[in-house]
Amino acid sequence: MKPTPRLREAIEFIKIQNDLTNDDLSLALGYKTKSYVSDILGGSKLITRLFLDRLKAYYKINPQYILGGTPEMIVENVDSNFPQEIRNKKGASNIDELQVIDLISKSTERLEADHSRLVRSHEMLIETKVKLATRLLSLGEPGGASSSSKGKGKSSKNPVEDLPDKSDSDSEKSRRKQKGILKN
Repeated sequence: MKPTPRLREAIEFIKIQNDLTNDDLSLALGYKTKSYVSDILGGSKLITRLFLDRLKAYYKINPQYILGGTPEMIVENVDSNFPQEIRNKKGASNIDELQVIDLISKSTERLEADHSRLVRSHEMLIETKVKLATRLLSLGEPGGASSSSKGKGKSSKNPVEDLPDKSDSDSEKSRRKQKGILKN
């Protein structure tokens, strides 16, 4: 949702009442970037439900007012998941125990999910290594694709040279026998 005139009015009201800038308001609402409110007002960020909930929880701004539903900008009874915070004059907030517990809980859930993914990746890596080792062993066994010759002596790099030629003379055959190239 793009910014509405009512949103602009509500943000101006908050800034005047609390002596805040857009940057201060962004930080007071719990956003990490100072420019969050400016980005919403400029239209480069959309208005989210979370943003409206934070305006309601922290400054009693009625989300229905911003959306054009009710004429009242201020809500007297705030029912929100966000605890009331104690603010200094610039709008920076002190985190209370419930927020700390909530942050720790969310961080723990993320860490557990990351840990599960890492464990599964590690298991897949081990499975792959076992498959690779098994494959390499099967290739190195007698009868496997790369089994070496059992003959004594050196074999030449060219396997055709190791084969006896019918035209070889007896002296050539005896020479090959001595080198271990020709088998009986």
